[in-house]
Amino acid sequence: MNFNKVNNTVSLEYFRASCALARSWLLGGPCCAQTWDRFRLDEMMQILLGSWLCECTCQDSGGRDRLYIFAKTLDERLQRELKEGRFDPFAYDPKLLLLTHNILSLNGCNGPGIEDFAEQLGRAFDTLSMIPLERHGEALLLSKLGYYAAPLVPRLDLYPAKPDALWILRADETVIRSLCANISAATLFGQCPMHGSKDEHGLLVYVLPIILLQSLREYNLELGTILIRTLCYLGQIEDAAIPLAAKFLLDQQREDGKFGHFDVEVTKIAKETKSEPSEVAKRLYLPTTVSCNWAIAELCGINLFRLIPPASDTVNPAGG
Repeated sequence: MNFNKVNNTVSLEYFRASCALARSWLLGGPCCAQTWDRFRLDEMMQILLGSWLCECTCQDSGGRDRLYIFAKTLDERLQRELKEGRFDPFAYDPKLLLLTHNILSLNGCNGPGIEDFAEQLGRAFDTLSMIPLERHGEALLLSKLGYYAAPLVPRLDLYPAKPDALWILRADETVIRSLCANISAATLFGQCPMHGSKDEHGLLVYVLPIILLQSLREYNLELGTILIRTLCYLGQIEDAAIPLAAKFLLDQQREDGKFGHFDVEVTKIAKETKSEPSEVAKRLYLPTTVSCNWAIAELCGINLFRLIPPASDTVNPAGG
């Protein structure tokens, strides 16, 4: 690893090499074209998002053709499931659906079924006097796609946390995830400074790096990557905990490109649930790898929400 022991930084080239390797795993190897039909629709959406993030972070065209082919394959899958009456957009994470719609649009695809869902969601948001904090991600994506007006930056709400460092340090994972989601909303996912008091900002930049390192110590990679992204949104990429977390994260990448060391867990879960080990491995490694790719992108200054062009720069979702 190209790790500078003097200033504890990881080189940008190493981050990009990591993403190129992850892209190869996502679009090749176990996730190759011959096996795409074995993946659930939400898993294909995760592959699309992860591959796109890798492509943007690498800033090369090494996987451009494979990404385009995969986008076309996913678009055809959506068309087929929609025609057969099997596609229910409300069964999926709405942010993942909207991100999928955008990435498909960038690749000349329509995202059949998703555009109708986006229009419905946009109309539903129009009826609300205030967008809930936990729905600002969807509101921001809808505005990018042209289905909703740009949301105002909400003020930070520490709830369910309390404005006390020790209380937050002792909070369970559910509270920390909720707090991170509120911070994401109050910064429009890193697109503006946090809308909150200086005291709140000072409290968060003090406690969150500690929780980040603690989560990685417990090998909770998903929570760790959420905290990395949150600290990036708060403008704390220079915090001393970030390079240590980044190095640890990169050390979890396997030779084939996926992230995590879950072989023991795969064997245990497969045995307990009488499932195919390959299916269990996919359920563990795919979301972890995509989450790690997203964190690495943010560490490289690649903000996912800034990557999304305004509606006028993509295929018109209304078809007009």
